[in-house]
Amino acid sequence: EAAQNDLLTADLELAESTTTRLALLTATLANCEKLEQFAELNVRTGIGLIQEQLVAKAARLSAQIALLRAQGSE
Repeated sequence: EAAQNDLLTADLELAESTTTRLALLTATLANCEKLEQFAELNVRTGIGLIQEQLVAKAARLSAQIALLRAQGSE
């Protein structure tokens, strides 16, 4: 999942259209949401650290902000 974000970020750098950028930002947000849920589950079951959960949450919020900014500049 984390590697997926790296791939989406690279694709975003190469995106030529607004539609493509929005689709990639939406996919990045969805992936970050999955990572955040996974981190939360790991913390709840005792196999993950709260720091990992916070990093995942920060990544999700960053992706959400990027999407909102891109939507606003349309």
